Amino acid sequence: MKINFFSKMALSNLCKNQRLYIPHILTGAGLTAVFYILITLSMDRMIHEMRGGSYIEICMQFGVFVMGMLSVILILYTNSFLMKQRKQELGLYNILGMEKRHVGRVLFFETFYSSILTIVLGLVTGVLLYKICTLFICYLLKVESVWGFYHITPTTLVPTALFFAGLYLITYLFNRIRITVMKPVELLQSAHVGEREPKVKWLFLLVGLLTLGGGYYIAVTTKNPLSAVSLFLAAVLLVIIGTYCLFVTGSIAFLKILKKNERYYYQKRHMIAVSGMLYRMKQNAVGLASITILASAVLVMASTTVSLYVGIQDAVHNACPHHIQVTSSYRDSDGEKQSIPMEELKEIAEEIAKQNGLEIAYMDKQHMIDIVYLYENGEFMINDLYLSQVQVPENIVQCFYLTEEEYNSHAKEPIALEKNQVAYYGNPDRTLELDHQFTLADQQFEAAIELDEFPVSVASVITNTYGIVVKDGEVLQKIYQDQIQKKSAFASEIEEYFYIDFADVDDILQTDGIRLGDEVQAAMREYVIQLTDGKGEMGMVFDSVWEEESYFLGMYGSLFFLGLILTIVFLFATALIIYYKQISEGYEDRKRFQIMQKVGMSAGEVKSAIRSQILMVFFLPIIVAAIHIAFAFPILSRLLHILFFSGNLLFLGCMVGSLLLFCLIYIVIYRVTAGVYYKIVH
Repeated sequence: MKINFFSKMALSNLCKNQRLYIPHILTGAGLTAVFYILITLSMDRMIHEMRGGSYIEICMQFGVFVMGMLSVILILYTNSFLMKQRKQELGLYNILGMEKRHVGRVLFFETFYSSILTIVLGLVTGVLLYKICTLFICYLLKVESVWGFYHITPTTLVPTALFFAGLYLITYLFNRIRITVMKPVELLQSAHVGEREPKVKWLFLLVGLLTLGGGYYIAVTTKNPLSAVSLFLAAVLLVIIGTYCLFVTGSIAFLKILKKNERYYYQKRHMIAVSGMLYRMKQNAVGLASITILASAVLVMASTTVSLYVGIQDAVHNACPHHIQVTSSYRDSDGEKQSIPMEELKEIAEEIAKQNGLEIAYMDKQHMIDIVYLYENGEFMINDLYLSQVQVPENIVQCFYLTEEEYNSHAKEPIALEKNQVAYYGNPDRTLELDHQFTLADQQFEAAIELDEFPVSVASVITNTYGIVVKDGEVLQKIYQDQIQKKSAFASEIEEYFYIDFADVDDILQTDGIRLGDEVQAAMREYVIQLTDGKGEMGMVFDSVWEEESYFLGMYGSLFFLGLILTIVFLFATALIIYYKQISEGYEDRKRFQIMQKVGMSAGEVKSAIRSQILMVFFLPIIVAAIHIAFAFPILSRLLHILFFSGNLLFLGCMVGSLLLFCLIYIVIYRVTAGVYYKIVH
């Protein structure tokens, strides 16, 4: 047989099976386009060099890895479905005289044509959509748009094409091997394989319950954000294993319980739905579990990234409550630590404000120190061992100290303390409470006053953070010396913080705000250089609300964009799996329902039975996914705390909103795919 014959036959097969191949080609093209966009963003220097763009590179590299893994899974899945639907056709070729090597050539040309079309369509789509994506990123980061089609280069086009070409080559080799090892009779009878009532595998059921329970337990009981980082992946893996085990075995057990319930089972639509699902649950269960995992991933990504981006201003305020915050100390030519006089700082700030047409609304200087402890049995202990532990202790505490005098200079209501008393403000997310009597720096103190607010930000990756007010500088020095003696390698310094708030800056542009901060910073450095004849050393830590906003826009904006892209891809993957599942079951159920109509069931009764089966299969994954994210909420909120996000109510609202929106989209997918199923069955 000539090559031209196999080529024409492959084209004819693609056209005849377009209901199967069009979704397969569109899936591959979509995955190719998204992969190209992500890999190009990870290498686009113009995007990386814009303000906040450094986070794009990191996030997109992770996105490329996720998309690569997802592409492998989806393309292998769609290929497996196609081969399953065409086994009888391929077996018939053998019966009619074609050798397996001839069938292999047909498969080669089918794969070649479909892969070329897929890759070209995907790259063209990716190139066109890339510019829209970059403009959207610039909008998210609030920077000037990047124009031009400079991104169309072999550096990103070739790796994308080679990656997907390699994937399609693997699918061809996989199909070729399966055709070689299977007998024609097995191919013809493949549609009837596995249609026996499955048994409940109690060991699998037990494994599923234990792993799912373990994942839930980790998610609910993990309180420390730093511990949550290492435990979250373990919890995810346990939940995935548990989901698959319970769907494979638990669903069978559940259906058998329904079958034993005579009042429920012995109804026309229920009997048909339950018996049909029970006999095919082996293949159904894996698909349902996959839909559940994808739905859970969509809900987690959407709720976390949206809440982060929406809560940017709260994160900025937590990290930098004043327009400008500076540590104002320096070391002179002799190495001695000195302070910039308040008068000089004020003069510098007022001069810069005047040059920019602004006025100083607030200005002050504070002495503060923050120290990390282990808190146990009413005692603050300094112990370096926690730094070397893989899992961070739950009782780790960070304290920010101010004196009574400096607190009262900012507080609406001044306080009065005794030598052995403190006033304290605790992070709302804390999991530890201070004892009324506690030991600090080998001295007994009384937690006399609980404060509603603290003039200094206590934002930290540590959950248990406290702002503590002590009587005076003498007590503060004692606490400082104590940590010097017990923790010399990691001792904190008493720092001087200089705060500035400008009037009428609500409408100032971010670029102008950053320039304003840079001018203040440069003027302070110039003052130290002049004061020390260039021999001094200024260890300045400078923060401005505009720099922090830029930082959070870059980080949260990058995560939001990646989350949006992956959410769309995961939604598409969910719809694809459901679509193929409906087609597969439609062909399998068509003969069965035709027989039922011939023996007396009306068309309405058949349709009712179909609807009952589809609803039972369709909405189980969304229910389980909702349970998953409900248990995931505690550990996710801890993880978000590391990113300076503390709006748990906002996160809860985003999670509920994401669930409702997903349910709406899910219903649309249901109506579309159910229509395909009805057409096939009828």
